[in-house]
Amino acid sequence: MVSTCSNALKVCYFVAFIIFRLLSSISARERLCERDNSLNDITFNDGYFLFEASNILSQLRCVNLCQDNHACVSFGYNRVTLNCRFYSTGFRSATDGIVESGWSNYKCGHKDCNEKDGFVYNYQFNICIYVTPEVTTYDAARELCNMKSSQVISLETRAKIDMLDVLLNGQLSALVIGDVYIGLNKVMLVWVWENGYILGFDVNWYEFPWCALCGCVVARETWAWQWDDVGCDTLAQAVCVKNLS
Repeated sequence: MVSTCSNALKVCYFVAFIIFRLLSSISARERLCERDNSLNDITFNDGYFLFEASNILSQLRCVNLCQDNHACVSFGYNRVTLNCRFYSTGFRSATDGIVESGWSNYKCGHKDCNEKDGFVYNYQFNICIYVTPEVTTYDAARELCNMKSSQVISLETRAKIDMLDVLLNGQLSALVIGDVYIGLNKVMLVWVWENGYILGFDVNWYEFPWCALCGCVVARETWAWQWDDVGCDTLAQAVCVKNLS
């Protein structure tokens, strides 16, 4: 009998521990999204709209759905209709929206990606991304990224290439004025990323790079962010990245 009670108590402690960890995890995730009270009773239906979910019983479920979609930057929750609407940008104001009662709007980020310093957060890779406001040469872009404790972004996988395309067309679109440097350089005739990876099969060239004297790469806005090899003295903005893990 004593042994049975002891085993039952252990099970209770274990279940309580698991629940505590889950609640702690949810609480930590929830703190990444902050409500903007200036956007109460406003909803949006523009080019940054991603999708809508219905029968959502709590705002916390909206948080989790947003964080599970790397394109999601902000969301609205309607406490009356129990709907969530998800967006690929956080740059919005009441004048951009439509008046509709019940909506609360939230912008999601990360405490180590300070928006005042120009950083935005990407959940999929747990990184901070920064776009230099000025156009520079590649060497100057490296220095600007280093000043932000970051480096010019490496895109060694298709998932990262797609992620940057989404951001350049969404959350970063208000910050970009043209072509942007990515961290791909020619070293002894071999293309190498800033993080040391050699360019593999995951590429996004507009056309095969034939320029013998070109040692750097930009993603061109007019080519839907496909890549072009250029001289490293070309003037362009740069995308910097800071890893959080």
